[in-house]
Amino acid sequence: MELVICICVNLPCAVLGLLMNMFYVFCLIFPLGGEMNVRQPLMTLLVLVICCTSTFQLCFIIHLSLEFMAIGGNLKQIVDTLMSYAVRVSIPASLWLNIFYCSQIIPVTYAPFIWLKKNIKTVVYFLLISTKIYFLTYFVLEILMSYGIFSRMKLPQVNSTVINGSYASVRTKFQISSLLDILDTLTMVLIMLGLCVMLIVTGSTGRYLYKHIRKMTSSGMPFNSQTLQNQVRVTLTSFIQGFIYLLFTVGAFIDVYCAFKSLVFDWDIVWMLHNLYSLATIINLGVGQSLFRQRVAHLCQKAVNIPSS
Repeated sequence: MELVICICVNLPCAVLGLLMNMFYVFCLIFPLGGEMNVRQPLMTLLVLVICCTSTFQLCFIIHLSLEFMAIGGNLKQIVDTLMSYAVRVSIPASLWLNIFYCSQIIPVTYAPFIWLKKNIKTVVYFLLISTKIYFLTYFVLEILMSYGIFSRMKLPQVNSTVINGSYASVRTKFQISSLLDILDTLTMVLIMLGLCVMLIVTGSTGRYLYKHIRKMTSSGMPFNSQTLQNQVRVTLTSFIQGFIYLLFTVGAFIDVYCAFKSLVFDWDIVWMLHNLYSLATIINLGVGQSLFRQRVAHLCQKAVNIPSS
């Protein structure tokens, strides 16, 4: 991709997304009415999505800026690795947002789902921490490999013979490279598993609401219930998030597959897909959360009431 086209397409999206995230942070710190009505684990999921997408967008702006600077490849590698880490950590948070919405809409009857609904806070925290540790390990290994830290490590003596330092360096790098290949494969499996869960959860929510609405209309009940309208809106945002997840899956699959096969690829296309994913995610977040919508409506109302000079 040409550099000018890449910047013209990606920079406005990254800046817009960063500004929206700053607005969301303002809404969380200074809620409308001075009282925060968002409960856990929803609050943690919102903060995590905002932090991860903000980190990606900020690093992406730095990434685009470095294209004009004569800076060593190590710094660029760190920025790229941090972008990959941020966007991958945001995925479990987005997935669990959909699962949380589903648990609040669909009445559960089976024992495992009842247990999950009662202990969803603990389950969410445990899995979020686990995935963050996993991707953090991935991130650290990538950084150490980019700086060649492992090349200075030497293997211990074998049969009272000192192994040549250069041979130890190559062998250690090979071992770390093999470990990263395993992590690449596991990451792809997790991404595809997350896609399946996202589709199942979103489909189940939509199916339940469809049956519920048909039952209401057949019994002559009005469709103006605020609770039902909120559920429909959340379901629509869940469907949109599922489509956005597909967009991320394409970029992630290209990323992991090319890294695993050591293929040469235009990584600007991957970053563009991740950038669009981040922007679409935070826009969808603003549509789905009343905390942000009410603040926007309040600001618009104040702007309309300002007397013209």
